[in-house]
Amino acid sequence: MRHLSIENRVIWVKGLMIECPLLKALPNCPLKKYRSLSIKEKFKLVDEMSGDQIDTIVEYHQRCLHTRESPSVDNSL
Repeated sequence: MRHLSIENRVIWVKGLMIECPLLKALPNCPLKKYRSLSIKEKFKLVDEMSGDQIDTIVEYHQRCLHTRESPSVDNSL
C-alpha cells in the first residue's frame, strides 16, 4: 500500500473508520472503538494522525483482509 500517496492512504483510513470492509470487525480491530463516533469526529481523528499511524492502520487492514479472505480461514465470525 506504500505505492499509494499519503492522500490516498488517508482516504482509505477514513473509509475504514466508517465501516469494516467485511462488515464485522474483529475484536482486536484498532478502529472498532471509533466507529460509533460521528463522521466529523472520525475524519478529524484521521486528519490528526501521523503518516506512521496511517501506515500502521493500512498495514493492519491489509493483513486482516488477506487473512480473512483466505479460503483456509473460517470467516463465520
